[in-house]
Amino acid sequence: VKADNKISYENSKPSYKDAVSIAAQCTAADYTLVISKKNYRSYCYFGTPCFNSIGGPIDKNAGRLILHEFGHGFAHLADEYSEEGKPSRPVEPNCAPDIQTARNWWGDIEGKDGVGYFEGCSYIPENIRPTKNSIMFHHWVLKDGYYPVNERKILEVLNKYS
Repeated sequence: VKADNKISYENSKPSYKDAVSIAAQCTAADYTLVISKKNYRSYCYFGTPCFNSIGGPIDKNAGRLILHEFGHGFAHLADEYSEEGKPSRPVEPNCAPDIQTARNWWGDIEGKDGVGYFEGCSYIPENIRPTKNSIMFHHWVLKDGYYPVNERKILEVLNKYS
């Protein structure tokens, strides 16, 4: 749904209520994705609308940022990086609180396409992520995709549509 100026902004962020209200016009939609020319930090929480800022000059990474944020909303993937000041939120399938949990979650595909055990995800260095890099870590590294752990979860969600 093209919303033009129908979404209000609070503290430079789009209104969640407005986005959901406007998206309700599209009755065949399963997910809400807001793409805005306003400049703010893009975000998406598990199972909620995704808010993507493309404020400023558009570069080759804009689409990958949308893929990163949509990974949260569609497949409930965690961020695979550390960031000071944010609380730890390890979550299956891609951010384990420790090595043993990581082995339980993705040990069956260890070694496939770089899958292993790497420190730092869901905002703290102690959590474990499955690959050195992926769209959920540094989305701007164009050679990297979601990789097997995240792809498995994305396919699990997609299979619910078949």
